[in-house]
Amino acid sequence: MFQKIPYIRQSLTLQLILWVGLILLGSISIWAYMNIKYHERTATRHTIDEADRLGNTIRLGAHYAMMLNSRDDINQITNNIGRQPEIRNIRIFNKAGEIKFSSVREEVGKTTDIRAEACIICHRDSPPLEMVNLPERIRVLNSPEHGRLLGIISPIYNESGCAEASCHYHPAGKVVLGALDVVVSLEKMDLEILAHEKRMIALAILIFLAIASIITVFFYNVVNRPIQKLIAATRLIGQGRYDHTIDWAREDEIGQLALAVQQMGRQIAGKEEELNKQRDQYQNLFEQVPCYITVQDRDYRILTYNQETARQFNPQPGEYCYRTYKG
Repeated sequence: MFQKIPYIRQSLTLQLILWVGLILLGSISIWAYMNIKYHERTATRHTIDEADRLGNTIRLGAHYAMMLNSRDDINQITNNIGRQPEIRNIRIFNKAGEIKFSSVREEVGKTTDIRAEACIICHRDSPPLEMVNLPERIRVLNSPEHGRLLGIISPIYNESGCAEASCHYHPAGKVVLGALDVVVSLEKMDLEILAHEKRMIALAILIFLAIASIITVFFYNVVNRPIQKLIAATRLIGQGRYDHTIDWAREDEIGQLALAVQQMGRQIAGKEEELNKQRDQYQNLFEQVPCYITVQDRDYRILTYNQETARQFNPQPGEYCYRTYKG
């Protein structure tokens, strides 16, 4: 991926930093995402539990008022609780889908389509379901005025007190008398989740920058500087300075490489000294041998000659050999 950028391609340290940085960024991003999602699930579950607990409280209070046949008390319960900022609506339906009590007075007496909205949860089958688990009784609504809303509908079951009451008893065979629908706003929860997301993103950025800075300093001191010293040492060896010593006391791979470079320099120095001795011996032999010796190219031009040839023929470099020998 980085091979198309010359500067990055020429820097091992920069490539390491970039690769480690990408892996670190991916890991921190996954961690932040999982943390945000966990917080969102926790906040949602807490809101659902609170709304369900509120619905049970309203249902129990309404049950006592129903046993006393006190419609005013039921109205007071729905209206007073419905005044709380987070609560958008509280409705009590009868079996036919008629709204008998509501925190919004204009809704009282209206009949809701039992195949739509909240009623469909139980009335999607025929006969209607009598027992529905909490996750199936939850719905999330989007309101242009109030944003996201959470609705929980709870069946109101027929109990022995209702079936045996002398005021307005219900047949014992009727299991479900109606339903209680509580709709609460998710605005506060959404704001908390959004604030948590911002905090997590800021924290992830700070952690990334801090760790990336530490990694950069680490690679610069542990990798880049030692490699630059090794490069300088090899260049000095290339210039013939074999006595250069790398000041290093490390036992890791880079330290072993530095030791190998120093040993290579010493071995090259020894080989060069040996070659120089052999060259001097050859030169002495070439000059002192008591015979005529010349070195010629393919065109028989003299390139060099020994002292004996020079005394006898006095040749000139580049001269044809046959002219030199014939005088």
